Parts: sequence; C-alpha cells; structure tokens
Amino acid sequence: MDAFFLFLFRVNIAIIFFYILYRMLFCKDTFFKTRRFILLAILSFSLCYPLIDVTPWFVQSREVQEYMEPLLLSGGMLPIIQIFPEVRVGTSFLSILEWLYMAGVVFFGVRILLEGYSLFHLCRKSVYDNWNGCRIVHIKEKVSPFSFFKYIFISNQKYDGSELDEILIHESVHMRQWHSIDILFMEFISVGCWFNPFLWLMRKELRLNLEHLADCGVISAGYDPKMYKYHLLRISMGDNISVGCVNYFSISEFKRRIRMIDKNRSSGFSFVKYLLVVPLALLLVFSVNARDVVEGLKDKLSVIVVPTGQESKTIEYDRVMAGSLEGKDELTSKVSDNQSDERVQMVEYLDKEEPDLGINKDNLDSYSVLYEMCDKYPQYPGGTEKLMDFFRKNLTYPVSALRDSVEGMVVIQFIVETDGCLTNKKIVKGIRKDLDDEALRMLAYMPKWESGEQDGRKVRVRYTLPILFTKNEK
Repeated sequence: MDAFFLFLFRVNIAIIFFYILYRMLFCKDTFFKTRRFILLAILSFSLCYPLIDVTPWFVQSREVQEYMEPLLLSGGMLPIIQIFPEVRVGTSFLSILEWLYMAGVVFFGVRILLEGYSLFHLCRKSVYDNWNGCRIVHIKEKVSPFSFFKYIFISNQKYDGSELDEILIHESVHMRQWHSIDILFMEFISVGCWFNPFLWLMRKELRLNLEHLADCGVISAGYDPKMYKYHLLRISMGDNISVGCVNYFSISEFKRRIRMIDKNRSSGFSFVKYLLVVPLALLLVFSVNARDVVEGLKDKLSVIVVPTGQESKTIEYDRVMAGSLEGKDELTSKVSDNQSDERVQMVEYLDKEEPDLGINKDNLDSYSVLYEMCDKYPQYPGGTEKLMDFFRKNLTYPVSALRDSVEGMVVIQFIVETDGCLTNKKIVKGIRKDLDDEALRMLAYMPKWESGEQDGRKVRVRYTLPILFTKNEK
C-alpha cells in the first residue's frame, strides 16, 4: 500500500506542476486543438511517469551487476536474522487516512455509475429522433442542452430556428471530435485523485477548452458571432443537469468563452512555448529516479587489489561503464590462478585516485583500505548470539508491511571501523522502503563493535548482514 501511495503522491505532484504551467502559458491562446492534446498528454504522462525507471541508463547493465554482486556480498557474512511479528496490527493515523481515501474513491466511483444510470434512464423515458447521424433526445426538464457521444439532449422549450441550428452544430462538434472520451478520462482520474483541488481545476480547464472547440465549429459554419453570443447568454439562464460526464452547451465560464470568440487568432510564434512541455516532463522523470541514480553512481569501484604471497596484482574495473564487461576475464583468471593459495584478500580503495601499482603488504597502511578478509573478524559485544538477540528485541515488523502481507530478505552492509564504529551503512538487496528503513534503523542504535585485526593491526572490515522478515516463525 505504501508503494501505491508513493505513486499517487507523484501523480498528483505532476498534476499540480502542469496545471500551474498550463495556466501560466497556454490558457490564453487560441490553439484549442493543441491545448486539447496537451491536456490529455499531461494527464496520461502524470499517470505513467512514476513507473519509468531511467536508472539503468546511468548505472551498469544488469549483466555487469550480476557479475559484480558476488564481490559486493563478499567479506564477513553474518547468520540470517529472522524477524516475525509478535503483536497484532493496530490502528494508526496512516491507516485512518487510507480508509478516508478509499471512502472518497468509492463515493466518486459510485457517483459516476449513478450518472451513467441516470442518462440511460433519461433516454428510456424520452422521445428522440435522428439528425445528421446524431440521436436527438427531447427531454421534459427545462435544462441547458448537453451531449454524450452521439446523443444530444435538448429541452422541449421553444427555440427559434437559428438558435436551434447553433445548438445542434455546437453539439455535433462534440460528437464528431469525440469530446466525451476526454471527459470520461478526466472523470475516472478524478476518482483516484479526488482529494487534489488542482485536479478539479484542470478538469474545469479541459471542459472549457472543449467548449472553445465547439464554439469555433459554430462560427466556422458561418453563423453570426454576435447573435451566437446572445444565444449563449440566453440559454445560460437555464439549469444544467447534475451529470458530470456530459458536454454542456452553456457552462459557468461564460465570460471566458465570449472573450475567446472575440479574440484574434494567436500568432504561430507563440506556438513555440508548447515545446517547453517536453524538457519539463523529462525533468520530472529524472527527479523521480534521482536518488536511485546517485546511489548507483556511488557504488563505483575504481581499483580492486588481490594481494597473494609477496606480490600484489592490480585489476582495474569501472562499474559505471554500462554494458561493458571489459576486465571480467582478467579478474576471473587472476582470482582462479590463486585458488591454491592459503588466502586471497579483496581490498577496495575508497579514494577514486588510482594508487601506485607497486602496492605490497608492507605499505598498505599508507592507503585508506577496506578488508574483506582478515585474521580476526570484528565482533558484536558478546558475540553473534547477542547480536541476534539485539535485533529480535529492538527491530519491529512494520505495520504497513504486515497489512500488505509483504515478506522477504533485506541484506544490509556496513563497515566496522578500527574504533568499532559502524559506517557506510547501506541496503545491498532490499524489499521495499518501510522494511529497508527498519533494518537500517537498527544499525544506528548498535553499540561499538570489537574491531577486526590483520597481522596484529586494527583494520577496517566490511560486513554483510541478511535479515529475513516473515509473518510466521520458520
């Protein structure tokens, strides 16, 4: 559920951003067809962009990642710690918000269904006839004309000849250009984003732009703009039927429609501003993936040193080179060549400057080195059993994960410094944010460890700790 609400948050952030952009740049020009496309594109993009992952463009390909994974998980490996819930799931503030959100979704979803039924019932009880491929439904209620797909609903009140023609031309534009699809699309989005006031404002802009298109259709058909505005004013005095998924002949934004009818056509130069949408959309995509991209780039290895006996062999490898496996065979052969040795040490240089290739066992202390293997490994005060007790007593199974029945293993990694402090804490393999954060939270509360030693000297050692979250004790 947390993943869904994160997705929902990002969708609504995009809607707010693009609505402000639309009001600032686009709402005053006369490119109504382009504006229709932009509004639909904005809504579609807002729904899709949180699902776009651009991290692989910047970080290594999966093939390289799978090859390097054994190196990342090498070093001190602690036993799997199993975490299972011992308390019942309680009610929290977040769960109350979730119930409120779902109540709103149900309310607006039912509203659409009831509106659809009311239109169906209206067609069943009314008299209708055909006109130019449209079905004109004559209703008894005194309401403003409206349309829904190929159905044009007109009150039985008297209209003069030109007025009725303008109404029919106006509504037939809605029908031919399939404006009802736009409105239904917006109505369904409003069910999921009902709490966002900017969504309702964008809904208003979309409907208004469709009316501009229909108004242009009437003027283009040769009707007098002055008389048409007068007819709009007169018909606007009528009530609108309480159905949100239809096209009204007259809506509340009457003044803006009148101004657009009188306005001169926008120049072609002003069309250039629509191109701004593309880079801004890309910016949103990258902003969603920024954290993952940065973390991926931080995982870069510049030099791996494999010391054996009296010699030190250096292997250069750059994990940021996406898709490149250059150096893989060299690394595999050098490690396999030394399998017969008593010990193979993997040492990672933390500074990205390539060190002097004359490294040997006696001058390693002149570099900030990290040991994967050592003579004496670091230890939690009291040993492994005490460490496991610490996690079982202090680590809590997140309520949201329990509610969503999420299980799995989180693998965390950290460095035990020479003074026993834990640094460079990170998730090597996660499940989802709430479980990952809970696993990392425990590292912050740990006491100092007993540091590791190599040849009688205290050294920095990397450790890997797997934590299994399961709903039942296994």
